[in-house]
Amino acid sequence: MQGQAGFASTSGGAGAAAIGRAQTWTSAHLRAATRSRRGFYRLVGFIVASLSLLVFFGLWMAGLLPQVRDGIDNTRRNTLMGMGFTVERIDIIGEGYLPEYDVRAALQAREGDYFFDLDLDAAQERLETLPWVEHVVVRRLWPDRLVVQVIEKRPAAVWQRSGRLSLIDSAGDIIGRETDVRAYALSDTLPHLIGDRANLHLASAQSLIDQPLVRDRLRAAIRVGERWDLVLTEDLTLQLPVASPATALSDLARLHDQTRILDRRIAVLDLRLSDRIGIRPATTPAS
Repeated sequence: MQGQAGFASTSGGAGAAAIGRAQTWTSAHLRAATRSRRGFYRLVGFIVASLSLLVFFGLWMAGLLPQVRDGIDNTRRNTLMGMGFTVERIDIIGEGYLPEYDVRAALQAREGDYFFDLDLDAAQERLETLPWVEHVVVRRLWPDRLVVQVIEKRPAAVWQRSGRLSLIDSAGDIIGRETDVRAYALSDTLPHLIGDRANLHLASAQSLIDQPLVRDRLRAAIRVGERWDLVLTEDLTLQLPVASPATALSDLARLHDQTRILDRRIAVLDLRLSDRIGIRPATTPAS
């Protein structure tokens, strides 16, 4: 019992000593504040800092800091919008394949918005997910314009799979659907690839399509397993080998120069064997 009383007495003494030190410190600063301007400013600064700290911890404990921050942001935003910091124009610069409404939807900004609301990096990332887009630059032009410059992918071929048409770029990636093929009449100017995975072999098809014998005659390149069949304008199909198809076309070009074989009524020329050519004549239409 005596030990407990002694402990209580010690604790009470420590508390009283702490209060006494605080009172001494306060009295000293009050005296300093009355004697000099510097001391007064120091005391006022201490009081303001203490009150601010108390308010901060009070708001933090109550979970109100996010609401306070949002309120400050909204006040600042509304003030700046009232001063004219709004989007008045959105200029979209591109080559014309990508519809403007798709760009605006991905941009997620419109006329009348707060000028600094748009996250330019995030907007650029969204725009670069659009099928036609190779690269995008989004920037603000002071005082009220947003400019979107779109660099579009170049269509390299029309790909047909299961009866559906798609536009593909030089990497074989789809950049436009059947509506784009029809809208821009691209099927008349681009190579036509047919087959489930034909788009993945565009480079090998292009090396054959560029052959002088084929370039002005090609109607379609059909992927058959690991090789190509080329359908020419004369309804003639060239069955190419898996290995060295360009060599087979070069040999056929020399043969054509000598015999004009491509001008004859032939349905299929089988070039899959290196030492011979298989020929299937075209059927004669009924008279």
